[in-house]
Amino acid sequence: MAVREQYDPQHGGITVFLDGDLDLQTAPALAKRLEELRSQGCTSVAIDLSSVRYFDSYGLAAVVEAHAKFEAVRCHLTLTRVPDHIQRILGLLRLRCSVG
Repeated sequence: MAVREQYDPQHGGITVFLDGDLDLQTAPALAKRLEELRSQGCTSVAIDLSSVRYFDSYGLAAVVEAHAKFEAVRCHLTLTRVPDHIQRILGLLRLRCSVG
């Protein structure tokens, strides 16, 4: 999975663009990077999932755990441009995402 980040001056946050599979092999690296951003004081992070082809329970766990950590310190973590196959998974679990 390739990861690219972009600062968004309009919203004052970081967008993390993912490309590839978010699974057992790649989820730990994403979780680590999100924790780094949170610990560096980033208060708003958006994860762009538009180019994620495969999303398994490890990817889901990384996102849900990161969201809880961000929320605990009153920071925002959102999912954007979520493909249909991932929206179905999130919908089954009654998890919301912003679609931009």
